[in-house]
Amino acid sequence: MSGARLSVYAADAGLKVPFVISGHTWNSHPYIIVELEDGRQLARGEAAGVYYRAETADSMMHQVRSVASGIEAGVDRRTLRHVLPAGGARNAIDCALVDLESQRQGIPAWQCLGLPKPAPLETFLTITADTPKAMGETAATTLGQAGRIKLKLTGDASLDTERLAAVRTARPDAELAVDANCGYRPDTLAPLLDGIEAAKVRLLEQPCPPEYDAELRGLDWP
Repeated sequence: MSGARLSVYAADAGLKVPFVISGHTWNSHPYIIVELEDGRQLARGEAAGVYYRAETADSMMHQVRSVASGIEAGVDRRTLRHVLPAGGARNAIDCALVDLESQRQGIPAWQCLGLPKPAPLETFLTITADTPKAMGETAATTLGQAGRIKLKLTGDASLDTERLAAVRTARPDAELAVDANCGYRPDTLAPLLDGIEAAKVRLLEQPCPPEYDAELRGLDWP
């Protein structure tokens, strides 16, 4: 049982440089913060939502407020999945409920969730879409020590191939992944595959919109 007062508000993370992907550019990143307060503990959860599901700070706050009375009355995180659809609003509430449970029991969140103790993992650091020269320079300087780098692509196979080549030249040692953010279709993706193979890319993420998933099986993958 929650037994805690719920509040939600919007926040915004400013970005040092614009974040550019296929079809979108962000100069800041809005998100929401959910708080649960019971007089002793103050628990928090946050979420940014997903742009391609039309989630905004306003839409997520509206969802949170629509179930606030239920959460305050005792809806727990196991029941929450039946109260709200998957998305940013549910995620923010879920995280706050885990935080509250963790504080009340005096144990780490991973124990509340029945998970093994977290261990360090090496993550991919992202280079936003830019000119090939600029992306190569970022790979060599700002991310010069990163062992794993992910490139944002924009759906122009010729330009994206140049981006791949520039980053690979700048960082022959790095493990590369690319994320096209649905910028391709199966017929336009095929010309990129030679460049992916030449750059020794380990992962191609979200190349096409979900409705093309079945067609991807027919491509001649490296």
